[in-house]
Amino acid sequence: MFSLRSLPFPGGRIAGKRLLWLLFCGFMTVLFAHELWNVYAQPELYAQLWGSVAASAFWQYSSREIYILSTALLLVWFLAGVGLALWRRPAGRTLLRAHVVLSLLWLVSVMLQGRELC
Repeated sequence: MFSLRSLPFPGGRIAGKRLLWLLFCGFMTVLFAHELWNVYAQPELYAQLWGSVAASAFWQYSSREIYILSTALLLVWFLAGVGLALWRRPAGRTLLRAHVVLSLLWLVSVMLQGRELC
């Protein structure tokens, strides 16, 4: 088991499953933060995504503001996952399980977006 005694949370240890979810949520947080930064810093690279000239018909790309909002909400969602992975209370376990299930359902929906199921 991996020990994180230097981190300032009660107990000083984190279970393997929580560590795996902490790493996953941390990775997704970095990805979405980078994407959000790029939309603000280099808007000319994303100009082809918005509105009627968009190559994609997905709802996230209907406007720049909606794209920024959806990316910011996903950033907050995965930051909450990092917090839940570090929270060691009994209620935290239930919330963490719900977070894992909802995140996996979101991931499946993203993978199946735009595909016909029949």
